[in-house]
Amino acid sequence: MTGWCLFSSRMWPRIAAGLMLAALTGCGSRPGLTGARTPVAGTVTLDGEPVPFALVEFSRDEGKGEIESAVVQNGRFELKAGGGLPEGHYSVAILPYVPEVEETASMTPEERKAITASQALVPEGYHRRGALSAEVKAPSSSGLTFAMKKGGP
Repeated sequence: MTGWCLFSSRMWPRIAAGLMLAALTGCGSRPGLTGARTPVAGTVTLDGEPVPFALVEFSRDEGKGEIESAVVQNGRFELKAGGGLPEGHYSVAILPYVPEVEETASMTPEERKAITASQALVPEGYHRRGALSAEVKAPSSSGLTFAMKKGGP
């Protein structure tokens, strides 16, 4: 016996096909955020000062579910009508903003430096969904304010 293999070479095409099917269809279904979308915008502050960069996440369910997010820049964020939210109550988390590699290519060195510096600003207590909440109502929820404190929620 020269070697031992857990799966025969004839099984690999079936395993690969199964993995591809699971990736394409998903391993379970989660309900999406359904309903007419309402534009959402607002501010994020830390001890009264605008947060330079962060990410605000909205979820209808604290532990799981679909998430919609917006980048906070100079204390402001916006989800427009096409990417807004359906009416309802949302659990909110504020996270440090970590841009995708593709995004950083078009940024100035000053923007990259500001993003890196602001990543330590958001207290960990706000990283958890449900630390903050929001009520979204049509025709617009453009005055949402998330006021964080250095000590956390």
